[in-house]
Amino acid sequence: MNWFYSLFLLIGLIVVLPQTSFVGGVVIFNPGTGHFYEYIATAVAKSVSIQACSSRTFEGRKGYLATFSSKQEWEFFTSKNLFPNTDRPWISGYGVNGTFAFDSGPEAGTVIYDFINDRSYSYTPWRGNEPNLNLNDNCINTIGSDASGKILWDLDSCALTKTYICEYGGMEEPYLLQPGTNPLNSNLFVLSKYVGTPPGSINLLNYLNQEFTATLSDFSNSNATYKFTSATPGVYTFNLGNVNGSTYTFNYRFPLVDVVYPSYSANQLITLVGQNFGSRGQDIQVTYANGKTCSNVILVSQNVITCSLGDDITVSNRLLPLGISLNGAFVTYKTIGYYDVTKKGFISATLSAVTYQNYLNVYTARSTAAKNPAAPYYPPNDGDIMGRFFKTVPLNLAGSVGWNLWIGATFSGGRIYAYGTTNPITIYGGISTYAGTPPFIMNVESPTLSIVPQPETTGYASIMQYGGALPTFDSVSTTNAFSTEGGIASFKLTANGCGHYFSTYDCVTSNFPASYPSSNLTITRPIFLDTTTISLTVPPYYGGTFITYFLIDGQRIETPISFYYDNPTISSVTPVSPLGGKITIDGSNFYTNSSIIKIYVDSVPITQFSITVNHRQIVATIPPLATGNHTIYLTVGDRSQSNNFVLVVFQPFISSARQSVSSMTLTGGNFDNITQSNTIYFNGQAIKPTSGTTTILVFELPVNAVNDFVAVESGGVNSTAFSINLIPNIESIQPTHPSVLGGSFTITGNYLNPLNFTGSSLDTSIEMGVGNVYTKLSCTQISSKYPYQITCLLPPGSGSYALKITWGVIWIENYHSYLSPTILYTAPPLIFGTGGNTTIVGSDFAEKGLSASIGNIPCDHLKFINSTAINCYFSANVTAPTNAGINVTVTSDTLSTTSGVFYYKTQKECPATVNGVCDGHGTCNRETGLCSCNQPYIQPVCNNTGEIGVNRPVLDPNGGTTIIGNGYNFSVQLVFLRELDETLAPVKTLALKNIVWTNRNQVDQTMNIVGSFHNESVILSIQMTIYNESTSVVFAGETIDILANSIKYVITVSNWTFASRLNTLQVIYNSMTDSETTSGCQTHQTTAEDNGGNGQSLSYLQMNAGDTSLTARFADRLYVDSNIVNSLVSVIDPTDPIYKELNSEKFNLLVSINVPHFEKNTIIDPNFGSLVSTTDSHCSEKQTWKIPVIVIH
Repeated sequence: MNWFYSLFLLIGLIVVLPQTSFVGGVVIFNPGTGHFYEYIATAVAKSVSIQACSSRTFEGRKGYLATFSSKQEWEFFTSKNLFPNTDRPWISGYGVNGTFAFDSGPEAGTVIYDFINDRSYSYTPWRGNEPNLNLNDNCINTIGSDASGKILWDLDSCALTKTYICEYGGMEEPYLLQPGTNPLNSNLFVLSKYVGTPPGSINLLNYLNQEFTATLSDFSNSNATYKFTSATPGVYTFNLGNVNGSTYTFNYRFPLVDVVYPSYSANQLITLVGQNFGSRGQDIQVTYANGKTCSNVILVSQNVITCSLGDDITVSNRLLPLGISLNGAFVTYKTIGYYDVTKKGFISATLSAVTYQNYLNVYTARSTAAKNPAAPYYPPNDGDIMGRFFKTVPLNLAGSVGWNLWIGATFSGGRIYAYGTTNPITIYGGISTYAGTPPFIMNVESPTLSIVPQPETTGYASIMQYGGALPTFDSVSTTNAFSTEGGIASFKLTANGCGHYFSTYDCVTSNFPASYPSSNLTITRPIFLDTTTISLTVPPYYGGTFITYFLIDGQRIETPISFYYDNPTISSVTPVSPLGGKITIDGSNFYTNSSIIKIYVDSVPITQFSITVNHRQIVATIPPLATGNHTIYLTVGDRSQSNNFVLVVFQPFISSARQSVSSMTLTGGNFDNITQSNTIYFNGQAIKPTSGTTTILVFELPVNAVNDFVAVESGGVNSTAFSINLIPNIESIQPTHPSVLGGSFTITGNYLNPLNFTGSSLDTSIEMGVGNVYTKLSCTQISSKYPYQITCLLPPGSGSYALKITWGVIWIENYHSYLSPTILYTAPPLIFGTGGNTTIVGSDFAEKGLSASIGNIPCDHLKFINSTAINCYFSANVTAPTNAGINVTVTSDTLSTTSGVFYYKTQKECPATVNGVCDGHGTCNRETGLCSCNQPYIQPVCNNTGEIGVNRPVLDPNGGTTIIGNGYNFSVQLVFLRELDETLAPVKTLALKNIVWTNRNQVDQTMNIVGSFHNESVILSIQMTIYNESTSVVFAGETIDILANSIKYVITVSNWTFASRLNTLQVIYNSMTDSETTSGCQTHQTTAEDNGGNGQSLSYLQMNAGDTSLTARFADRLYVDSNIVNSLVSVIDPTDPIYKELNSEKFNLLVSINVPHFEKNTIIDPNFGSLVSTTDSHCSEKQTWKIPVIVIH
């Protein structure tokens, strides 16, 4: 049965349920397995006991004839004394032809013991002379205590009636199937009848409570197969959690002892050879003499362990049986072979009573890992050999019957012969003849050792031998060829003459020259457990044939082995020029000594050469030769070249040329194999290749290359010229995307020379293709040398097109497109919920494939006006996003653009007095929140009279403006760019006094200036325009009134690098004038007012100085990366430290236009103006105001 001592054993606790009586017997519980066991006192035949147990249940668990699969499980059960020692109850197990397996329960069919080869796959506590091959003894039962007090296993006829043991537990589905075929090496186990999805992996515990993992490798037909890998064989347990509560035991690769190398004195080492010994010697326990401890176990290798005997080995203290315990696994070996130093082979004996024919059958089949098949053995006339035999093999524990062994001797014609031979022998005791009937047995326990004949049908024990025969080859190639680099050849030995695990190997030579490195000629066994395969390693050399003989344990194999080194072979020879020079010869079997090598070209010896790679490469110097093929061959010692080879004396040639942009690849032949030894002549230049082989050279074209002939010089020999027409390399086509109105574009590149390699004109053209229709363009070559430039006229159009450039027979096709539509703004704005027509203003609109949508709602009644405007009807029912415009999408001929430029009309309040809105002297513009005053009243409230724009502003080339007032001037200047973080803390500030203006120009009333800062990426552009007369302009779709003699700014900030996408850029203007002014015979403090506050963006502000006021207006919108967003304009608090940078003797008012994060640029459009009152000379209190204005959008 499956068993494992769990934590119960580790803490010394054994749980036994109270013995429960019910029909049939007593039940005990084993906490280690979680199973119940019942002794049934009714005697029945074996088959009946199996049926009886399978029909029983206990506590819902199905019964079966008990299976005991571990030492711990067996010892727990037998310690409970459930039956008297005289009783022999049936347990699971049945043998066929020496192979024993469980015949009940979940382990039914699992092999537990192989009699023929003495191998245990599970715990099998056989009594002294069991198992045997008696024909009628096939079923396992228990037997009363032996001399040590232990209950053991016995075999009896299955027809006998006995009591039996039932087991309950383990048949719950799924149940474990142990490895069947080759169980000693199997790492697979199966959970049969698994319902549902099995786990992908299972954790198993070994005897030391260490955890290992098995992984699911297959699940089919309700069988879950797991693959398990551990370096330590033994007993492992696992459970499946709440699947069925069972504890499973997996017997994994039990230790296998194949043979033992014995010693016979205390403290001497014995050596065990086999498999599955694990990885640590301290995990292994070895016993000898039926239970004595063999100490100091050492794991010498994965197949060898040694340990020290505790006392002398004698006839009464025999070496066998051996026991091996490892990780909960315990196996016993009674009949394994032991090595005899005199016989140079292995001897073993069994206690099983078998007929003579079965003796022959069993031992003909028996073999060990040493690959020595067993054979009947006759005791030689040698007291030492037999003395060691009697001290090694087990005693007959039955005691009452003499121990008689079948021996390997037969009788014929009055003589005794070794079994299977015709040679007469003298066996132990000096007997060489006998008048009796064969075969023979040897009585080894009678007072006098005797050899007597017995009937073949009588059952006796047996004695056998493995190996020990003279070494011979099984199958061998007696003549072997090797490279001059040496090598390895394998040979197969016969099983009886292959030696053993620790055999010594040597060889003797007969005809080797004195220079041969014989000490490096070795014989080894490559696989430790395979003694029938050996390898001959030969050192580097040349020539032969050489003859050697193999020795195994000093015994010579009489079959000679001859070998030789292969002939030299040439695999390649580099070509050489007619001028001669060095060549490289590649091949094999050249050896390492150039003094034994001879090289010939057309039978003429070559004397200058050297070995550059041992065995494989020679470099030789060749004299001048005629162009063509020549025969080259060589010899190494007495070995001639096995193949003829051709040395090519060449003239380099070019067969084709292939261009890739600026790289040219020449294909041909006979180029020098050293790339840099080739020279390419092209356009009058000598060019070295960048890479190459003997058939390909690659070089870089000069940027100014033209069509020409090319030639290659290799080894001082020139090729014939080869003509090349270059493929043009287009570096740029500008503009990349032309306007839909058409225009010119310029092609720039190289290799565009209009002449071919003969100097004749090439057939050139540049065509524009739309669909499959191509039209030749009007083009002019404006540069006839590098960089070449060609200008062409492109007709109006839209969408995508192709350019096909034909240059001789070579053409290049590039794909381009006209500009996508650009959307600037929409006008007029509509009121939310009230649909109407609006005009989308931009550029590069095309009528072909035209569509438009606002807020993803397609526009109705779409009308194409021109390339800058389209008109459509919009329902105006799309909710606008916060502080941003609604997306407008325009598609022309498959090219689309989207921009958030649509804004609804806003309703703003105008300033008012006690007399009403606009003081009752004007009307309110609800879109701008500004008053339109009746003459002579003036803005902003229409409560004063005066004049607007009396004096014309003066432009400053550094981006400022001076407003001329009535005795007092105002200065307006962009002074700072400042980045703020989320908390409004400054991150970076750039002062405009540090800017470097790199470009200034003025046309009429407009000045443009461009500047940048040192070590900064930002670029600042300012456009200043003076308006002499009042007018209105549209910015970002917003109509702004411009007063006479006012100044309008357009400011573009590009390439600002933000520290965070959440930061804000402040564009800061300063308006400055005197702090105090005198007007109307009175002194006035300069003041300022605006319509901002409460988080709202101000749209105007006013600075009052005497009888003059500066007024500024700000657009409600600005551009951010071509998108229109609502602007946020505010007056900077006077306590801001930035004011310290200004002239403190003046009145300064800083206004910030706040811009959110942008990738490319932002465009803002503020405007400024002034008003002036006229005061009479008599200091009259009545004033008339005049307004000069500056506008910044």
